Formats: sequence, structure tokens, C-alpha cells
Amino acid sequence: MSDIDRGFAATMLGEAVLRLWGNLPVRIQEEIFNASVHDQEASRTKLAQFLHDVHPRTLGRSVAS
Repeated sequence: MSDIDRGFAATMLGEAVLRLWGNLPVRIQEEIFNASVHDQEASRTKLAQFLHDVHPRTLGRSVAS
């Protein structure tokens, strides 16, 4: 698989996850979130804040730190 194909797939899947995030079960949200920041600890809080700001169902949950 070429890097371009992988990047395209990542973008498409990422966009789909963002659209569906608020409808996903919490367990799935946590698994996706943890997988996305596993080697980028500095981005953890920023991503959590973005998700809380964008999706009403996650409002009121504490931001992962």
C-alpha cells in the first residue's frame, strides 16, 4: 500500500469518525481516542477539548488529561 493510499484512507475514516462521534458508544469513543493519541501525548488535551466542544453528547464530561 502506498503512503498516498494510506493517507486517503486515514482522512476518509477520520472524517467519518468525526461525523459519527456523538453517536458512538462511550467505550468505542474511548478506544478510538486512546488509539489516536497513543504516541502523541501533547495532543491529548487539545483533541479531547475539540471533541467536547463539537459534540453535545460529550459536553459535561471531564476532559482527558
